[in-house]
Amino acid sequence: LEKIYLYKNHLNGQIPKELCNCTSLIHIDMSQNDLEGSIPVEISNLESLELIHLFENHLSGAIPSGLAYLSKLQKLDLSINSLTSIIPMGFQDSTVLTTLQLSENNLYGIIPPLIGNNSNLSVLDLSVNNLHGHIPRYLCMNKQLLLLNLWSNGLSGEIPIGVSTCTSLLRLHLNGNRLQGTIPFELGQIHGLIELDLSQNQFQGGIIPELGKCIRLQSINLAANNLTGEIPRVLGALQQLEIFNASSNSLFGSIPSDLANCSQLFQLDLSRNSLSGSIPDELGRLPQLNQLLLSDNQLTGIIPQTLGNLTRLSELQLGGNNLSGEIPPDIGQIGSLQMALNLSFNRLTGHLPSELGNLALLEYLHLEENRFFGIIPQTFASLKSLIVF
Repeated sequence: LEKIYLYKNHLNGQIPKELCNCTSLIHIDMSQNDLEGSIPVEISNLESLELIHLFENHLSGAIPSGLAYLSKLQKLDLSINSLTSIIPMGFQDSTVLTTLQLSENNLYGIIPPLIGNNSNLSVLDLSVNNLHGHIPRYLCMNKQLLLLNLWSNGLSGEIPIGVSTCTSLLRLHLNGNRLQGTIPFELGQIHGLIELDLSQNQFQGGIIPELGKCIRLQSINLAANNLTGEIPRVLGALQQLEIFNASSNSLFGSIPSDLANCSQLFQLDLSRNSLSGSIPDELGRLPQLNQLLLSDNQLTGIIPQTLGNLTRLSELQLGGNNLSGEIPPDIGQIGSLQMALNLSFNRLTGHLPSELGNLALLEYLHLEENRFFGIIPQTFASLKSLIVF
């Protein structure tokens, strides 16, 4: 017997130790079941193993240290269990390991400091654990790393040069840690990067303009840091960008109209900053935009009527600014508005446009703390989906 594939069933109980008598096993895949108990230490005696997939079970206890010394083991996935232990240091000595996925457990301690130094590691996912210490500098020694997921841990220090210069990376998720320092400009050399998430850390300095060179980027999340400075105009060169979230920072200056060149943009979240100036008319040219979140800044001027062209917009958040003028009737043409229309805490004036009654899907409408006058339009009776007004 060389391969056992029992994944995606309803198996329960423990992994039988007798399985470890099958000394010719190459693959074990019992993922997505209801298995419980600990991983048998005897599994480390199966010297021919190349793949172990036990993810999405209810396994507990420690990761057997002997797994790290299986000389042929290339792929190990123990994610989404309840394992409680350190990551065995022996993994840093492996010369064949390409995939190590241990996310969503209760692992603690540090990441083995030399992991990736001796093997062609391509996937490392240790997210949602209780790991601390620094990010190892040798993770991408052999320039094969494609995915690095370390989010939701307690990691500290700066992004090491060995990661920021890892030109093979496609996805880099370091969010939800205690990382500090500035965003390394070397990230702009990773031209194949698709996803970058550095949110919920303690990064300082500005958004590096070098990111404009990463033309394959689809998602940038820099939210909830201590970033300052202006939003680089060169980000408008990212034709494939779908998500740009720089909320909850201390960014200032105006919103670059160049962002309207990101024609695939689905979410633009710049809320909770110190941005000033007017909302660019050009944002109304974003055909795919679903969420436009600009609340809690210092924006002035009028609400552009071009926003009425955003026919796929589901949420428009402009509250907590210094916007003036009247609500453009064109906003009532956005039939896709469902999640929220928030114009509260501004300096808007005039009558409430009757066209807002066309927003049949709208659930949350916030217009408080403005300078409106006149009567509430009878058309508002058509807002059958409204939960909060």
